[in-house]
Amino acid sequence: MKKLILLLAIIVLSACSITNNYPINTVLTNQSLNGTIPIDKYLKNNFPTNSSAVQFEKKIPDIDLILNSTICFYKDYQGFYIYNVNDFWIQKNTLILLKDRNIIINYPFCSKIDITASNGKILYSKPIIALKNKNYLCFYDISACGKLLTRKYLSKNVYFFYPYLIFIKANRFAISFFTQKRPFFLGQIPHNIRDVFKFKNYLIFLENDGKLYAYNLKNLELFRNIKTSYQISNFVYSNNILLIKTKKHYIKFIKLIPLANSITFKVLKTFGPFKNVILARHSLYAYGDGKIYGLNSTIICDKPLKDFDFVDGIVFSFLREKKELFVFKLKKIFYKKIIFAHPHIKAYKEKDFIILFDIDGKEKIIDLSDNSTILATKYIDTKCLTPLIYLHGKLYKDREAIYKLAKIVNKNANWLMLRRTIGDNIYFYFEKTVKKSPENQLILLYKDKN
Repeated sequence: MKKLILLLAIIVLSACSITNNYPINTVLTNQSLNGTIPIDKYLKNNFPTNSSAVQFEKKIPDIDLILNSTICFYKDYQGFYIYNVNDFWIQKNTLILLKDRNIIINYPFCSKIDITASNGKILYSKPIIALKNKNYLCFYDISACGKLLTRKYLSKNVYFFYPYLIFIKANRFAISFFTQKRPFFLGQIPHNIRDVFKFKNYLIFLENDGKLYAYNLKNLELFRNIKTSYQISNFVYSNNILLIKTKKHYIKFIKLIPLANSITFKVLKTFGPFKNVILARHSLYAYGDGKIYGLNSTIICDKPLKDFDFVDGIVFSFLREKKELFVFKLKKIFYKKIIFAHPHIKAYKEKDFIILFDIDGKEKIIDLSDNSTILATKYIDTKCLTPLIYLHGKLYKDREAIYKLAKIVNKNANWLMLRRTIGDNIYFYFEKTVKKSPENQLILLYKDKN
């Protein structure tokens, strides 16, 4: 009876057909896999350069469209989008993108591998890339820069740690070599398996209840559960370090230490609790409460990350649509954009306050007693308020300047260039040079108002 159950379980977990049955020792070629282009250098030419507001204000444009528009220099992270990306994998110095009908890799001798389908999920274990589609696993050898073999599978959860494939179904697992049809071992643990990683000669399974179990690949024995004092929600593993998220929203960096007949832990650092925290895909970083946390660094990041990885000071994240991968450095630069409209500035006086409809389109309240500015949180009725006159960057009441809004930074016979700074943003706009004196111009403006 036990043999029958074992046979049925193997069929259900693996259900594999193999189009090419390569022996395990023929997979690798003589090509070296130590020649990756460092990721920061590989992407260097894609990052935009800083736009200079200082350079822009040195010359008044001679194009009417620009002169009747607003130019905004705004700060944002130095980054760019890669479009049509279905999946990505970053591990140490290796960058893999599944884009269009290609696998893009930062190897000089194998920068691209053509594939038949553009969708799928990347499973990478040096030197093999596996693409997981609905019913098939397609294996590609980076060292040979080409397709190796295809396997059909039925198990929903499949993990790849070269040269092993692990099939998961509920609390059962099967282990096989990726080039062979049938598993060489079938096992189970008390509860359903949520995740698994390979640590030296062990497979470490995470149960749904947060406990860890270890399977020894050398002697084919299953340990009892690895004792921890916290329940694990999920984890990232790299280079003998385990980054875990607990069910109480803490993150812990833990060093794994193999002993003769067991595995022990050493907690290196703890952060939290967080309102919300997520772990990176494959690197030892977490994002929570507007910061990226690493073992040796904490960096402010005000982008709302959802699905990300972090390497060489570069963040990779799906921020918008699933296929738009945003790649950015954690430093901000100035970008330039044109708003094809001349700013329509309006202002009103109420006691010691100015109600301002500003150049950025926001309604603000300026306290003249301390020169502070806050955003208006609700609609302000201006019918009974005293309108102010705007001229050349200043607000006037009774022909007296009471507030300087912008600075004249350049001029010629026909135009003035004005600059207004709001937070990190710099706005440039243009006004025609007045032939009359400012005093006479104010008189005309007041007549127009009345």
